[in-house]
This record gives sequence, C-alpha cells and structure tokens, in this order.
Amino acid sequence: MAKLNGFFTLHRRLFDDPLWLNGTPVQKALMILCIGKANHESKQWAWQGEKFEVKRGQFITSLESLKTELGKGATTQKIRTALNNLEKYQFLTNKSTKTGRLIEVLNYCKYQDVKNKVTKQTTKTQQRPNKDLTPNNNDNNVTSNKYSSNSVEFQLANRLFDKIRENNPEHKKPNLQSWANHIDYMLRLDKRKPEKIKEVIDWCQADDFWYANILSTKKLRAKYDQLLLKMNKEPKPQTIGKKYERVT
Repeated sequence: MAKLNGFFTLHRRLFDDPLWLNGTPVQKALMILCIGKANHESKQWAWQGEKFEVKRGQFITSLESLKTELGKGATTQKIRTALNNLEKYQFLTNKSTKTGRLIEVLNYCKYQDVKNKVTKQTTKTQQRPNKDLTPNNNDNNVTSNKYSSNSVEFQLANRLFDKIRENNPEHKKPNLQSWANHIDYMLRLDKRKPEKIKEVIDWCQADDFWYANILSTKKLRAKYDQLLLKMNKEPKPQTIGKKYERVT
C-alpha cells in the first residue's frame, strides 16, 4: 500500500449529507477514505504498453485494500454494500478496470475545495507565517476552478447562461464552475454528446414554456430526456423576442 503524504481538507457540509446521517459506520468511514485518497489532479501512467489516466476526484484501489484501510469491523460484504449505496445515490462511481477498482467521488469539489485564503494571524501564539498553512500542491489542490474557460463543460454551461441572459438581461450570474460540474455529469455519467447538449440548450431557451423553467444546468440535466423528446417531436420554435422591457 502506497504511503500518502500531506493532508486534505474536508468541508463540514459532509455531515449534513443524508448519506452520512443515515449511513452505517463502514459507509461513513468509506466516504471520508474515498475523499482522502482521491487524486487532487489528473495523473497518468503506463501499464502493459497502455497509457492510463486517473482524473481529479478518482483513485485506483481494490476491495482488499479498502478492507485493510478501513480496519476493524469492515468486511468485504459491508464494503460492497456501502459502495453500492454510495453509487446509487451518486456520491461516487465504482467500476473494475484492468489495473484495479476505479472509484470517483462525484462531488469531490463540493467536499474538498477550499479558497486559497488564510486570515492573518493576530495573536502572539500564532507566530508561523501564513504560507506555512498553505498545502503543497502535490498534496492538495486548493483552487476551485476545476474547469478552464476553454473546456467543453464550461463552454456549455456558459452557453446556457448566455441564452438565459438573452431572455432576461438581469438574470443573476451563477457559479459557472458549479454549472460545469453538472455538464460533466451529463457527458460522463449520462453519456450525452456535447453537440446534442448544445442543441437542446438553444432549443429550450427559444421555447415559450421551457425558457422560464430551465434556468440551470442541474435542471437541464434533470429534464434532458423530456426536452429531447419534445425537441424532436416539434419543429424548431422561433427565437423568443425580448421579454423584459427596460423601465425608464
């Protein structure tokens, strides 16, 4: 078992999660273990002539390794049950690969990211420089900008926001990183195609009913199949005119 160095952060919101509140001791321990072992940035390696990549929020393990790391009270069956439950409620994904078991914490940013800001120390007992409190990037990625502005996830999230703004120029700007996360789920978990997501975004924001109901990528994902059926059934609607008159 590889030795882990450094530390990781853990947001208190984890303890409000129903999966934590209703989970077994093994499930709770597994949630923390998965967050702690997940990569803070993508890594690649070669194995038997093939190149593999473990992305941010993912890690390779095995049931036997998890059993050892969780310690007393953890059995293979309890771990299987906990993994199935956590996967069912979209805390993680869990699949076997050529090199082991690939686990991904789906809301890794939600539980792990912190802002790279440290309050200045004001007491005599706090003498170390603030930079000592900033973790090495090899141990912990403290930035919350998971998606670059050029990534397909961010671009699709931004496209929805732009279309919403066309209908309502005063719509408040959302957290586009969070929006991009839901696009990521659509691409990876739901197996949607980027060009089709773009088409559905344009269609729903030009539809007389859906433009006022799809106001986030989370809602877009939830209603995607319904939107797709409706879009394929009906001719493309005309682009909606300006709906909000400026008050002078």
